[in-house]
Amino acid sequence: MTSQVLAEFRRKASTGAAELQVGDEVVQLTNPLNPATHFSVKTEETWQCQIGEATVEIVKEQPLVVGGLHDDTYTVLVDNDVVAIATGN
Repeated sequence: MTSQVLAEFRRKASTGAAELQVGDEVVQLTNPLNPATHFSVKTEETWQCQIGEATVEIVKEQPLVVGGLHDDTYTVLVDNDVVAIATGN
């Protein structure tokens, strides 16, 4: 039987900080002090981390045209299975 653990992805648009909280563990995915966190021309960015035996991947997709004015799409995968999709800044 596979045990399930509650996970929460958080991103602050004002600072660019992104983190993943799994149980009591918090994994920093971005560094708000890094200029690349704020200024990027990529339309897709992937963050990956290992939590226990599971590989967690968060894919951020932003629109190509005037990306800052439209919501980004976030896809969360655990061991290559999509577990959540959300939109927002």
